[in-house]
Amino acid sequence: MAVVGIGLDVVDVPRFAGVYERFGEKFLRRVFTDAERVYCGKRAEPLNCYAGRFAAKEAVFKAIGGGTGVPIPLRDVEIAMDGRRPTARLRATAERLAGERGITDIHVTISHDAGVAAAVAVAVNDK
Repeated sequence: MAVVGIGLDVVDVPRFAGVYERFGEKFLRRVFTDAERVYCGKRAEPLNCYAGRFAAKEAVFKAIGGGTGVPIPLRDVEIAMDGRRPTARLRATAERLAGERGITDIHVTISHDAGVAAAVAVAVNDK
């Protein structure tokens, strides 16, 4: 297994909540997939969940090489759960870019503490 890329992102949850208060559901629909909205909507603190997934999406973008001149829509990365473990599902542009870079899997972790959501993504080629 070879590491192809690493990404890290941190989101201030109160700031994220401010964006939600300003733009509401329109913001959530633009950024998150239907499945992400269903999952986070059922959580005791949905905005913490959304902030964690936002951080994970940004970490995945960095790990696969987004920001290097290739715009990736936020909904091209879906953060889902595999049991108790977050996982990244790629679509469209994100999936194509990962394929071009030889990425076969992306490991994701999300953490929350003191009003901060943080995520790390590690893109690997396990062949």
